[in-house]
Amino acid sequence: MENHGKFKAAVEATPSIRRAYHPGLQALPKADRNRLTDRDLATGSVFVDKTLEDSNLHTNSHRWDYGIGLGNTHVGERILWLETHHAASGETKRVLLKLDWLKSWLRKEAPELNKLPSKFVWLLTNTENNPNDRQRRAQAAERNLLIRAQGTLHLSKF
Repeated sequence: MENHGKFKAAVEATPSIRRAYHPGLQALPKADRNRLTDRDLATGSVFVDKTLEDSNLHTNSHRWDYGIGLGNTHVGERILWLETHHAASGETKRVLLKLDWLKSWLRKEAPELNKLPSKFVWLLTNTENNPNDRQRRAQAAERNLLIRAQGTLHLSKF
């Protein structure tokens, strides 16, 4: 299989989301799509949270938002697992619960997706004003191999 198409094939091999693949960034609502640059790198996307919610799967779980296939001719296709979430008090714990859920779901229910190189990104939807909170959140994210970004996310960096 070529570098492009691995993400789509892995999504289609995952029963709970097999029909949720969309070309490019079409699975993301416009507001979240507009937070991203270098959109032409996206080979496909899945709105994991909404797909599972609509299917009444993992209803009481802290579900992750999106999976985005990214193409690059010299690296091959990889996945950016994106959570758009605000950074209010207590939300770091919630995002980390979502990350734990995602990693478990990938191991148990999405082994083909789990095989592809991945990055996990929390895109903050608000501005963090308190430097102590910012530092605490950054440390927690780093311990969990979660990349935090604020404002616009440049897909070319992943």
